[in-house]
Amino acid sequence: MKPLISLLIAAAFSYLTAQAAPVHIYLAAGQSNATASWSNSIESRLNELSPSPRHLVVNSIHSGNWMPLWWNEVPKGNYVDDSNKLQKAIDAVKAEGDTPIFKDLFWIQGEGDSKSVAHIKSYKERFIAA
Repeated sequence: MKPLISLLIAAAFSYLTAQAAPVHIYLAAGQSNATASWSNSIESRLNELSPSPRHLVVNSIHSGNWMPLWWNEVPKGNYVDDSNKLQKAIDAVKAEGDTPIFKDLFWIQGEGDSKSVAHIKSYKERFIAA
């Protein structure tokens, strides 16, 4: 009888510890200065400041693409859709048995169009439209 009780306790403990954990997912994107090193440092710092839940940062570089050149009412030829990268990250988290939660976007602007007030003011509207 004791071995059976021990087995049941071990199985219950295993079940309880195997529950899905939340994983906060972020997109770190931008122009040529949005390097993998930059997004890795964001992820490291988030996990250092708040280790639970785990934080996962997906990086995407839009090198040489000023925002007005990739979206204006409709996507243009050099528009990059980051949803595929995000979906892969979400699928990987689910495959681990955890629960992905998209939290936010980090955007680093390139110097090329950061000097135009009109371009800067258009960012919020364009991010929402995309």
